[in-house]
Amino acid sequence: MALEGHLTQNEAINLLAEIYSCTNYDYGIFSIWTDLLDKLYLLENEGEYYSHPELTKANKSVYIEKQLRHFIVLLNSKVPHDFVHLSICEECNKLVKVSWQPKTRISAFRKFLQIFKFLKPQYCTECLVCGSTHIVRLQTVEAREKALKMLQK
Repeated sequence: MALEGHLTQNEAINLLAEIYSCTNYDYGIFSIWTDLLDKLYLLENEGEYYSHPELTKANKSVYIEKQLRHFIVLLNSKVPHDFVHLSICEECNKLVKVSWQPKTRISAFRKFLQIFKFLKPQYCTECLVCGSTHIVRLQTVEAREKALKMLQK
C-alpha cells in the first residue's frame, strides 16, 4: 500500500475511510481514517475548529505514515470492537467508556441549586467508571499505544 509506494498517502487514507463506510461504520478501528480525513480537511483549509497540534502542514507526511504503521499494529492486535471509542481514565487508570453528560462530581450546594433550577447543570465528558473528567481519548498513536499496553496487562 502507501508504505510500500503502491498508493499515495491520500489514496490510502481515502481507501481506508471508504472501507469503514462499507462496514456500515461498524468496524471501529477504521474510524481512524475518517477522523484523519476531517483533520486534514480542517488543516488544509485552516478551519477555525482545527485543534490538533500534533498534526501540522510541516509534519503531515510523517504523521500519516505513523498512523499507517500503527494501524497495521492495531489490525494484528486483538482489540475490542469499540477500541478507538474508548478512553483512558487517568484517575482510575483504566480503559473506559465515557459519556457527555451533566457533571456528576459536584458539591451538595451546586446539586441543591440545580434541583431548584437556580443553576443549570454543567456538561462534561466523564469516565463511566469513576466520574473523572481526566480522560484521554484514543485519537493519537501514543494514546492508542498506551491503551494497547493496558489491554495486555
